[in-house]
Amino acid sequence: MVPETILMFGLTKSEELLTRRLTRSFEIRAEAVGKLPFKEYEQFFRQKKISLVIIHVDENRIRQVEKIRRIKKILDPPVPLLVLLPKELLSNINHYLKAGADDFIAMPIQEESFAIRFYVLLECGQAILQTSRASNHDGKKNTFLSEKNSTQKNSTLKEKSDAPPKNVLKEKSEHQTQNALKETNETEENQRIYTGSEKKGTPWNRIVGYLHEGLGFFTPKSQFARREKKPIFNKWQPVRKIATGGDGIIWLVKEIGREREAVAKIPHNSTMNISALRAAAVLKRLVYHPNVVHLIEIVKDNDKFILINEYVEGLTLPKRLETRMPPLEKEKIFLQLLSVTAHAHDHKIMHRDIKPENIMIRKDGILKLLDFGSAKEISWVDGNISPHGTLNFMPPEQIQGKTCLASDIWALGIILYIFSLNRLPFCNQDNSAYPMDIELNMCAVPPRKINPDISNALEEVIMTCLEEHFEKRYQNASVLQNDLLEKIPDFGNGTHIPA
Repeated sequence: MVPETILMFGLTKSEELLTRRLTRSFEIRAEAVGKLPFKEYEQFFRQKKISLVIIHVDENRIRQVEKIRRIKKILDPPVPLLVLLPKELLSNINHYLKAGADDFIAMPIQEESFAIRFYVLLECGQAILQTSRASNHDGKKNTFLSEKNSTQKNSTLKEKSDAPPKNVLKEKSEHQTQNALKETNETEENQRIYTGSEKKGTPWNRIVGYLHEGLGFFTPKSQFARREKKPIFNKWQPVRKIATGGDGIIWLVKEIGREREAVAKIPHNSTMNISALRAAAVLKRLVYHPNVVHLIEIVKDNDKFILINEYVEGLTLPKRLETRMPPLEKEKIFLQLLSVTAHAHDHKIMHRDIKPENIMIRKDGILKLLDFGSAKEISWVDGNISPHGTLNFMPPEQIQGKTCLASDIWALGIILYIFSLNRLPFCNQDNSAYPMDIELNMCAVPPRKINPDISNALEEVIMTCLEEHFEKRYQNASVLQNDLLEKIPDFGNGTHIPA
């Protein structure tokens, strides 16, 4: 039986070591490819069952573009192709993407961030392989890979027979971590490639846990007959269009055969695949928080990566505000929003588009933060300095194309301002305007000037969130959370936000 293979072109020894370490518990072979003439690629690839290709590009852009183009043309099935590149070559990234790369990571690699994105691409590649194998067996149907059975016989990441049972993983993970980290200290080059040299093992405990607890988000296509509307991935039947945004169309869908409702986010075109893949990586990383919308799977259909998320039945925050939310509900909702944002910030992830329209409130009062399409880990380099977000909720630095964790604090401050005063702090912003036309000198009217019933403590929290210079704001949501509850210990009982 031919093993699944990850092909590595031009990786450093440290990058090869990291890749092999990430796949050590699974029946996957990571193979370094030496100098190979282009004319031999086709025969070489035919002998492999490839689930992922990783290329570390060098300064010879023309040759690297040709290499990517040839590999992408030969890959059958079309599994993902990941490019690693030095920051000084970031200006070439559009050439690599146009040639066929699905995602890229700029040097230096940060191992926890790399691991999550690596697993997302690998699982996708394995699902594509599964689909390809199933389509080559006449009369055989693929089975669904649900969240519950994703680690059983249909698991996209197949564990080796000697892998530890899941119920003892937590006991063994620390030992595994220490052994794994010893390998990374073998050479000085290894230490240079991994930023954050302290390597305490915590990231690896989390990653091993994520993987072995069955977070398989990629599934093979079902073989159900097509209906009148073309199903997504032959599995999800479109029901109705929910919304259209700048980076895709949102559809309510039903899983064929199970009638489970979900939400599909379909990119406008394949050039937006990176955004979908990175949103999947973010959601996978934040999966355990109850206020994060749950990622069911990500599928590739018509050359687009499509996120399938849980369907949240409830009202968006603007709709809920139309019905006059009581102070108690406002305070509880804000604490939930603060909790999920703090969870993201603890993982070094910025949402970058926190706004009422991206907040859903279920009938039981549980908040769900939606749309992680603009989210970004602080270490990610995207080569794009254009603003992400919604102008009425963007701080000055974000309008200029720069973001940090404190940029989300600004948005939180605006929502708390709305809850307290039923109005925006800045009324002169036009969401239809171009960012370069926006006035960057923004000074909010202190809440007590509008409503003296607001406490000094609440006003101080709000105004700290809305400091024009991000250095003066709370630096992350955990700091804001701690300060709010220190200044107002009983915030959440409905006595601090005016009716």
